[in-house]
Amino acid sequence: MGKDGQGSAMNRGHIPAEVLASYADGSLADGMCLIVAGHLTFCPRCRDHLDRLEALGGALLSEPAPGCCAKPDLGKILSRLDQGEPRAAAPGIAIPAPLPGAPRCAAIDHLPRCLRERLGSALTAPGWRAIGPGLAVVDVPVAGLGTLRLLRCDAGVALPEHEHAGPSAALILRGSLCEDGRSFGRGDLILSRAGDRHAPVIGEDGPCVVLMLDEETPLEILPGR
Repeated sequence: MGKDGQGSAMNRGHIPAEVLASYADGSLADGMCLIVAGHLTFCPRCRDHLDRLEALGGALLSEPAPGCCAKPDLGKILSRLDQGEPRAAAPGIAIPAPLPGAPRCAAIDHLPRCLRERLGSALTAPGWRAIGPGLAVVDVPVAGLGTLRLLRCDAGVALPEHEHAGPSAALILRGSLCEDGRSFGRGDLILSRAGDRHAPVIGEDGPCVVLMLDEETPLEILPGR
């Protein structure tokens, strides 16, 4: 895996701690909640971090009220959490209820079970629109700010070079893509920052489906050079 700032602007990532905390307490925005829930089904490391975060919250809540007894020792609590082995079993994953106009459900094997209610449109269902040869998107209604889309790409397609106008997250649900010799596959979370530019190529192993969240404004396709 390459390092930030070397070659590709695409960075494979894990869910930041502050985002996991918002997810755990139910305050995370709708679109990012779906991205997080999907990634958690694939990533034991992030599931373990979520488990530890929830355990820490429970430990703090179970401590005596201030003024009654000694102040909770946060270091000891963290030490207790670190003694356990990471758990690979997926937790109960919180998913926001469907919004009016959301894509209809369908049994699509490549979608994580926790996302099928919200993202379960069949790939051939109405609502998909072509945005280029071998490329199609469908919007996913979400509450609050941000634009959430499913992107479907045929095998071997080269995406146009584009620039991100704001922070974005992409979760690969099926297939693979690559750029500058780096490969990204099912379950990988790709985090981009404002100003990042890239032009990934879809792998030859079949169609690729990506769940994309643009937190500010949609990405800008750059003119050909």
